[in-house]
Amino acid sequence: MALFCRQFPVKINIIEYNEVDNAPYRHSPDANRDQFVRFLESKNIVVNVRRSKGKDIDAACGQLANKNK
Repeated sequence: MALFCRQFPVKINIIEYNEVDNAPYRHSPDANRDQFVRFLESKNIVVNVRRSKGKDIDAACGQLANKNK
């Protein structure tokens, strides 16, 4: 990915995954995310980490929709 992205003027957005009930996916540990961000930045790629809000009340992206099912 780093080699591919270096060919173009890109910015990579890292978006936190919001866990939902009955889904097999889990939130990545912060240390793993930070290591990935540092790697991309070491390749001179602009990276933005987008923090999620509303997790504490199950209103983050994807969580609220899941509650209505």
